[in-house]
Amino acid sequence: MLFNLRSNCSQRPCSQQPKDKHTKLGARGFCTCVVEMKANFRLKMCLAFGPICVVLGALCVGSLKKHAWSLQGVKGLAGVRVVQVPFDAMSLAIMKKLFSASICSFSSSTTRPHLAVAKDIQCMSAEHWLLVGGSWAGLVTWYVWLVLSIRRKSVDSQPISNLHDFVFTVTLTHAKLALGVISAAYSDNYPDSTLLFNMTVLFALAELGRYLKPSRISLVNVLLRSGLRVA
Repeated sequence: MLFNLRSNCSQRPCSQQPKDKHTKLGARGFCTCVVEMKANFRLKMCLAFGPICVVLGALCVGSLKKHAWSLQGVKGLAGVRVVQVPFDAMSLAIMKKLFSASICSFSSSTTRPHLAVAKDIQCMSAEHWLLVGGSWAGLVTWYVWLVLSIRRKSVDSQPISNLHDFVFTVTLTHAKLALGVISAAYSDNYPDSTLLFNMTVLFALAELGRYLKPSRISLVNVLLRSGLRVA
């Protein structure tokens, strides 16, 4: 499919190229297409549900062991460092992708609303309702993971109790949630304003870290503040 698209692009004038493809004028007056390798929205949603399925799996395993609904399995998962690091790194992207399934927009007054991030998915359609239901179920599951992860890093940390400051960890986590919602809702239509808002929040978090001492380890505090400023 990709090769056919490239060969067709090289034989059509620039005015006939799809608007979502970047083109440049070739030597014979025809365009050479530069195809953007962007994953489909549906594929991205499937990838976002990967960590959520892991959390659900831990919930089911822990509940089966206790023969009742229990969060013990998720608590155990939150204590695995190999899982903690990538899940923390993906948290903002997961929240943004899940929220984006509920945000619709209009292209014109004569067309039906569609997802802001996927124009081929019409709002209020069966597929849209399926995405909305799955995404909100995923949001609830992911929020449970975030709450237990916060406790694991602060009040329930072992062997050093309160390794990370509870208030700062809660603030940082919910700031990530806010950034995910704002980015999903406004990044396409208001990119400059969204960028300014994100920079303001990150700078405020970096300054807050100077007073709350996010961690008992000084090096971690320095790296965290530096990372927030660089971001």
